[in-house]
Amino acid sequence: MQFSKFSVGAKTTFKAALFGSLVFGSQSLIFSQCYLNELSVVTNSSSTPGIDTIKGEIRFVDKSKGNDANPGTMESPWATLQYAVNKVQPGYTILVKPGEYGSLNEEINFRAGTTGTPDKWITIKGYPRRAAVILGGFNTMGSSYTAKGAGWIRIEGLTLKNGIFVHNTQSAPIEVIDNKFDFASATSFSSTANGCAVYGSNSTYATQKGIVIKGNHIYGASYGVITGQNGKSRDWLVENNIIERLIYRSGDIDYVRIFGEGHIFRGNIFFGTRHSEKGAAHVDGFQSFNEGARNIVIENNIISSFDEGIMVSTTGSVGNNNWTIRNNVFSGTYADSVAGGSYGISIHASTGTAKTWNIVNNVFANNKYHGIYLGDNTSYMTVKNNFFHNSNMYLSFNSTRGYMYVGYNMTNRTAKSPISTDKVGVDPNLVFVNPVSVYVNPVNNPNFFELKKNSPAIDAGANLTGLVNSDMRNIKRPQGAYWDVGPYEYVLP
Repeated sequence: MQFSKFSVGAKTTFKAALFGSLVFGSQSLIFSQCYLNELSVVTNSSSTPGIDTIKGEIRFVDKSKGNDANPGTMESPWATLQYAVNKVQPGYTILVKPGEYGSLNEEINFRAGTTGTPDKWITIKGYPRRAAVILGGFNTMGSSYTAKGAGWIRIEGLTLKNGIFVHNTQSAPIEVIDNKFDFASATSFSSTANGCAVYGSNSTYATQKGIVIKGNHIYGASYGVITGQNGKSRDWLVENNIIERLIYRSGDIDYVRIFGEGHIFRGNIFFGTRHSEKGAAHVDGFQSFNEGARNIVIENNIISSFDEGIMVSTTGSVGNNNWTIRNNVFSGTYADSVAGGSYGISIHASTGTAKTWNIVNNVFANNKYHGIYLGDNTSYMTVKNNFFHNSNMYLSFNSTRGYMYVGYNMTNRTAKSPISTDKVGVDPNLVFVNPVSVYVNPVNNPNFFELKKNSPAIDAGANLTGLVNSDMRNIKRPQGAYWDVGPYEYVLP
């Protein structure tokens, strides 16, 4: 896998070109290229980190020739990763040589007191990239749920057969960068949850703040990311990850579960889940329930192979408030071509509330029922500049519910919301490139739903200055006189 940087006009973006195939177990996946924002953390797969660029102390772990009685130098490395984690101090980098470390049922645990500091992070890094395989994953909890846990930890460039359990009462950051999570062949899992790549603690003692999950490839998990279900997680950044082929084992499966406040989900691709492998699960791109989540941004993502792209069900006195959903593609059909996508977005706010949502400049494609369902107790909803392909626009709107700002959307179905000023009856083949056939594997087709020349969606959107100032590729809006409909702004050749 190779990533290179390129320029478009005066703007600089990152081009992710995935050449050849990736093999997971018996499955070989062929990739062409995909565009992900700011994926500068990923380098050539054959490269090794430059030791001379690493600040602070360096220690080496090499299963094939190491010994824990050694000093941990390049010439005399340690043998086991758990020993290395127990020994290091703030500011240390552990470089892990190729090999399998630990066991599936035992995590690498940061014992109580093993933590970085704000100016001296502890880094565990594959050397070379992704060649070291960590069987049991990681646990930052320490010795008990009441311990302070580890913070200022970076886990980078590894292959993991299990997940990372984040427990931290210090409100300290943890970074999970450029790793490959390969769950497809796993038959058992540690306490990181049932096949979850990164899982925030449920404990009432834990406050997980400033977690960064960036540039990872998560394959064959039951859950991609769970921000913790105690409502105490804050300010997570989940960016430029590929979550591929969820597999049912028990309970449920979802790409992301959101709880807490202040999280950003940007530039991710969710795809590849097969209806034949989802079992009894209800698959959601993003799900929140019980205590809910607030001040959430979901932008520039491609979400496919699901039952509901976003599903929210809130009870009690708390709510799912202040969500911004912009520049995303929601396409529900499963990877084995079975129809999915009951709803693109579905809000069931039974006894709680869901208010102040901005759902703007998205595509909702091939949803069996509705692109957007806004249930009871929803208010202050802005739904503008979206395109609905083979999906009804809205359900449960009515003129008595106040503060619903709806309009400037397009659809190829004739049904129309009674309070909407939408344009209807638009031929989708005149609006977007390849609007139907390419969403099954979005990694192969990152540019589907781009606007064609002379599309009626060009300059047909509402002015959303301050709310959506760029498109999915970070191209400035508007390029013409007005905002375009959908996640892509048309650029004159």
